[in-house]
Amino acid sequence: MSTQRMKWLLVAAPGIFLVSWIALPFQTRKIDDGALKRAEKGTEWMTYGQGYFEQRHTRMDQITPANVKQLSLAWSFELGEGGGKQEGTPLFANGIIYAQTNWSIVVAIDARTQKEIWRYDPMADRTTRMCCGVLSRGIALYEGKVLVPVNDGRIEAIDMVTGKLIWSSWAVPKREQGKTSPYAITMAPRVGKGKVF
Repeated sequence: MSTQRMKWLLVAAPGIFLVSWIALPFQTRKIDDGALKRAEKGTEWMTYGQGYFEQRHTRMDQITPANVKQLSLAWSFELGEGGGKQEGTPLFANGIIYAQTNWSIVVAIDARTQKEIWRYDPMADRTTRMCCGVLSRGIALYEGKVLVPVNDGRIEAIDMVTGKLIWSSWAVPKREQGKTSPYAITMAPRVGKGKVF
């Protein structure tokens, strides 16, 4: 198998990302409505569930029953602070892995060098009551932004390149100062036509 045809296999494990098979070269392309509509036909993982139909299935065919035993750990990355289950699916676009750990903390990792590019902590209100424990189920990529559902009820957009905050908005009724709220967000957002759902 030529190096040019090798692709990524990402496997999420509690607090760790296992990566096998490295793809070179990567294309740098914009993640917009068109890219997300075609996501299920591609080799990257740009959105929750792999595409709008959320089938969670890649069309890559380099890994087969005949060669699966040849897979081995290439490298791993410790996400850091936890406190609960890891349920967020990492996203992969343009050679970068974007992952979210508990309390809505997001990290960008260069898949070629295994180096952390940036880490963003939205400082979620840790008094937030969540029905299923402390967890975050994912993020979204769109138009140069990483859209972060913050456990305490905010949606934030951060720059994909720098990890800096672009905007923040309440997605649930804003909590009163010093009071706990019955609202929380744990699910991954969906995006399309300039809207965050």
